[in-house]
Amino acid sequence: MARHAARHRFSSAKNISLWLTVLIGAAALAIALYTRFVHVVPQGPLRIGTWNLQWFGQEQNRPPPCDRPRTAEEIRGIAAYIHEIGFQLLAVEEIAGDQPMHRLNQYLADASGQPWTSYVSNDGYMLQLGFLWNKDRVHLADVGVIHLPRFVTWRDVPDLPDPYESLHIFPRLPIKALVTDKLTGMDFLLIAVHLKSQVSNPESPPPSLVQREEVRALRRWIEEYVAVPGNDRDVILVGDFNFGPQNELFAELLRGSLFLSALPDKPKPTWKSHWTIDHIFVSPDALPEWGGSPLTVHDEKYLLDKDLFLCGFSDHMPVSLDLAGHPDD
Repeated sequence: MARHAARHRFSSAKNISLWLTVLIGAAALAIALYTRFVHVVPQGPLRIGTWNLQWFGQEQNRPPPCDRPRTAEEIRGIAAYIHEIGFQLLAVEEIAGDQPMHRLNQYLADASGQPWTSYVSNDGYMLQLGFLWNKDRVHLADVGVIHLPRFVTWRDVPDLPDPYESLHIFPRLPIKALVTDKLTGMDFLLIAVHLKSQVSNPESPPPSLVQREEVRALRRWIEEYVAVPGNDRDVILVGDFNFGPQNELFAELLRGSLFLSALPDKPKPTWKSHWTIDHIFVSPDALPEWGGSPLTVHDEKYLLDKDLFLCGFSDHMPVSLDLAGHPDD
């Protein structure tokens, strides 16, 4: 009798343990399914930014010893870093088409547990601009290339110096998107650029001359855009400008309060340890969305191991800006 009771108690305890295991497993599955299919809008300020990913998808064109394809582990590392920084919307430069971007999308979804998507300009040049964004946090509309002139002549530019009769500008056309933050309702026009690099040869016009005409054309387009009734006057301009804050073209973008610079008082380099060439500009009308906090250059991984960062990540640092999230309309 005692043996039977003991066996019954053992069997009951075993059943309870089994049921507890089943319940814990079911709860874990429910949480996983909820996380997978019921997406929660990320909280906090909207963190946007820009990052030149240096020949992303065509790594063989990078200088040695980085002239080899990035490994899957390295691309996962880039996705993990984007998630770690907290980007919800990122403009990227030097993207070799859709395929490498889709791969980065997937790795971002894996790292964050949230849906990411992307846009690549595909404007004919071997390296493109693009946007990456978290679909749970932001909605992008009217995404596309800004069709600016790719050539200017002396008829367009009376002060075009001799001996140049024409200039090829915008090897990579700027891109734009109308952004709405799903958490706060704030909206703005985001423009991303990658202006002419400083690389030159004796047979080509000086890069500074090409950049001058690119900035002039971009400024004209923005002024015309915000002058149209109904268009959003809240504009944020980001990207790789290939010139620093001391350059006269930097001042040209600020002239007449077209933009305010988000640079801190003591800017950090964004290209290796040398130059600050990746910028974020905010129009005065977007001040309520911005809040005025300076941009952040994320150089901690680069400073920790420069060689590892240059081959595994990029020769540029990611740059972020937090938007306070106060709609002005």
